[in-house]
Amino acid sequence: MEKRKKEFAVIQSYGASKMQIYKIVFSETIVLLLTSVVWGLFIGIGLAYLFNPFFEFFAFFTTPRNLTTGYTLERILIFDLPNLIAILTITFLTMIFATYLSVRGAIGAKISTELREL
Repeated sequence: MEKRKKEFAVIQSYGASKMQIYKIVFSETIVLLLTSVVWGLFIGIGLAYLFNPFFEFFAFFTTPRNLTTGYTLERILIFDLPNLIAILTITFLTMIFATYLSVRGAIGAKISTELREL
């Protein structure tokens, strides 16, 4: 956030209010969070389906089986939606709070001091 102090000072020198800077930063944070959640879900589900046959392959050699009936291992992937939503909500709120704390300190800097250092 230290690097963005100068950016915020320039934006404020053009007449932006603190609330407008908060809106800019929060919108950036929300876009990044939603993008990472979507990519994380797709990659996580894809890897779960990719590794499922891998685990079945090793279970074939490590699980005792009956020679007359053969061997079948049914692995069902379970996605616990309530826990997933709870984790996403906690992560989202934590990131918003952390963004607020870091931006609050950066906006509080003196505009003249930051612009002088450019």
